[in-house]
Amino acid sequence: MPLLLLAMPDHVHMLARIPREEDIGKLIGRFKRIVSHELPTAWQSDAFDHRIRGHDQHLAKRAYILLNPVRAKLVERSEDWPFQKSW
Repeated sequence: MPLLLLAMPDHVHMLARIPREEDIGKLIGRFKRIVSHELPTAWQSDAFDHRIRGHDQHLAKRAYILLNPVRAKLVERSEDWPFQKSW
């Protein structure tokens, strides 16, 4: 279940709740196939994933993701970035 989705001009960040028994690599592959079916997309051959263990790690990763457009100098404040969705 997605908790946060943020699209940058050249990459996507997703913070999602994934059961431990789920293979993250296969899940990311399915996600890429679904998106590519709808939009022409050139994906990297790999993905960068993390298992977050604990509330502090969750908050740190969320803050890192939300600050991506600010660090890229696309907006001054993360809340001004229109290509994000939180659940």
